Amino acid sequence: MQALHFLELFTTYAARLYVLGGELLSITAILFCLNSLATLIKLTYQAGKAIGRFYFRWLHSHCQWLAIRSVALLILLATLSLHTIKQLWNNRSEHLRRLHRARNTIGQWFVYKSPVKASQDLLGPSRSVQPVLSPVVNQFGLQVEELFQLTNKQLKIIAGTKSNHSKNQKLLYYM
Repeated sequence: MQALHFLELFTTYAARLYVLGGELLSITAILFCLNSLATLIKLTYQAGKAIGRFYFRWLHSHCQWLAIRSVALLILLATLSLHTIKQLWNNRSEHLRRLHRARNTIGQWFVYKSPVKASQDLLGPSRSVQPVLSPVVNQFGLQVEELFQLTNKQLKIIAGTKSNHSKNQKLLYYM
């Protein structure tokens, strides 16, 4: 019985000692973390102070100069953009005309002029009276069958003619 009582007493004190050791270990870990955090805060403060001194001593005037000029440049670019947009909008028809002229000029570089037609022109005027039209680029990429499906009015617009010729003749001018 006495051994049982001793064993009970031993386990009770061992449990108390274990709990006390765990609490001491927890408190030590918490204090160690708080000390590490305080050290990091102190070092961060000192680093910030050193960087701030360096910045204000050597860089502040240059950064201030750059910031002021950057803002001025942005304002200038915004103003110029606004004026350019207004000018483009007010003169849009003229700009479109110039673009169409340039497109047509470039398109004429890729027009194929048939040597057969050129040799017929050298022989003299043909007996049938046909208006001489400059070659037109097939801008729509349409096939002859698709062109036949168009109305006479649509073909007049495409071919750029005001004549009342048949569809076949208009398609010959166009192709």
